[in-house]
Amino acid sequence: MPKSVHLHQLIKSLSPSEKRYFRLFCQHNKSKALYQQLFDAIDQQNAYDEQALRKHFRGEKAIQHFHLTKRYLYDLILKSLRNYHSSISTKVAIQDQLRTVEILFRKGLFDQCLAILQTATKLASRSELPYLEWEIADWQRQLTQAKSPADLQAVRICVEAQRKSLQRMDRESRLRGLMLGLEQDIAEKPNEQWYLSNRTLYANWIYYQSFQGKQAQEQALEALLAELNLWKDQPHLIPENLHLWATTLNNLLALLVWSGRYEEAMPWITLSKTYFNQLKRIDPSLLRLILRTYNLELEIYRYNRNFPAAGESIQQIRAFMEREQSNIPPGYLLSFWYQFAYLYFLQANYTASLHWINQMLNHKFESTREDLKTYGHWLNLMVHLELKNYFVLRYFVDSTKRWLIKTRPLQVYEKALLRFFSKASHLGESDLPTAFAALHEQLFSETAPTAVTELKQEYLPIREWVASKLRR
Repeated sequence: MPKSVHLHQLIKSLSPSEKRYFRLFCQHNKSKALYQQLFDAIDQQNAYDEQALRKHFRGEKAIQHFHLTKRYLYDLILKSLRNYHSSISTKVAIQDQLRTVEILFRKGLFDQCLAILQTATKLASRSELPYLEWEIADWQRQLTQAKSPADLQAVRICVEAQRKSLQRMDRESRLRGLMLGLEQDIAEKPNEQWYLSNRTLYANWIYYQSFQGKQAQEQALEALLAELNLWKDQPHLIPENLHLWATTLNNLLALLVWSGRYEEAMPWITLSKTYFNQLKRIDPSLLRLILRTYNLELEIYRYNRNFPAAGESIQQIRAFMEREQSNIPPGYLLSFWYQFAYLYFLQANYTASLHWINQMLNHKFESTREDLKTYGHWLNLMVHLELKNYFVLRYFVDSTKRWLIKTRPLQVYEKALLRFFSKASHLGESDLPTAFAALHEQLFSETAPTAVTELKQEYLPIREWVASKLRR
C-alpha cells in the first residue's frame, strides 16, 4: 500500500477532537500553515487523490518536494497525537517520565531523575508493568553508578530488581506460549506472588483446554470466576489490561450461556456494559470484544425469551452501532441484524423482523458469514408467509433456491422446505394447517427420512415454528 494512502488513512482515523487539537497545534507556528491546509484538503477526500492535491497546491514551493511534505505532515500528526494522548494510559505516562529522566540525566540533574523514578516505580508496580519496571531499575542503576560508583550494594539491588522483572516477563511469555500451543504446560503454578494478569492468562488457558476435553468446563468456570472477582477488587488494573479483562469476561459469559446459567451471566454483562460506556475512545480490537459481549447478551434473551429486556438491549446496541458504524466488521453487522430479526420473529413482530432481514439480504458483503445469510433467507420465507405476502413469497422461494445452489447441491430437507413454501404461496389459509402437518411429518417425525440435521435449531426456529402451527 502506498505511503500516501497511509497519510489519508491516518487523517481519516482521527476523531473530531483530535483534528481540532492538530489545527490548534499548527496555529502556534505560522510556518506550519501549509501543512494544515494540506491536512484539510486530504481530510475532505473520501478516497486519496494525489493528482487533485497537486493541482490544488500548484505554485506552492512545497509541491516541488511533495513526498517530503507529506512525510513531514505525517510526522507532525503523530507528534500532535502523542501530545494529545499524553495521559491515555499509565504506560504512556511512565514512558513520558522515562524520556524526561533521560533528558535530565544528560544534563547531570541526578536528584531530579531519582525523584521522577520514585513516582514511576510506584506506578509501574501498581499497574503490573514488568517491562517498565525493568527499564526503571536500569535507570536507577545508571544513576547509582553515576552518583556513587563505589556503592556496589545499591547497584546489586537495582540488578536484582531487574532480574525479578525479567522473571515476570518470562512467565508472561511462557503463558502466552501456552495459549498459542507453543508449550504444553508450565511447571510453575499460579500463586499469590503472580501478577493478576498472569493468573488470568492461566485461567484463560484452562478455558481453552476445556474445549479440547483436556480440562472440565466446570474447572474452567471456577478459574475464570476466581480471577474476575479479583479484578473487581483491583479495578485500577483494568485500564492497562483492558483487552485481557474483556476477553476473560466474554469467555466466562460464553461458558455460562452454553451451560444455561443465564441469571448468573447477567450481572457480569451489566458490569462490562457499564465499564465500556465510560470509555471515551474504543480501538478496533476492543470493539470486537464489546460486540461479542452484546452478542452473548442477545443470545441469552433469545434462549430465555426475555423479550422486554431484548427490546431495550436492541435499542442500546443500535445506538452503539450508529456511533461506531464505520469500524464494525461486516460479520458482526450481519450477526446483529440476524439476531434482531430472530428476536422480533419470536415476538411475532414480523414487520420489524422483515426490516432487519432486508438489511441482511440487501447488503453485499463478500464471503462474510454465509451461514447467517442462509438462515436469513429461510427466515425471510417464514416472515413473508406470516405476513401473507403470498405473491412475493413465490419470488423469494426462487431467490432462496438460487442462493443455496451457488456453492453446493441442495440437501433433501432444503428441497422439502422449498416445496412447502412454494406450495404455501398458492394455498388458501384454510389449507395451510394441512400443509404444515405434512411438513412436520416429513421433516420432524421420528421416522422421517429427510429430518433436518444441518440447520441448527438455535439459529433458526423452524421446528418450533412448524410445531406451533399444529397446536392451533
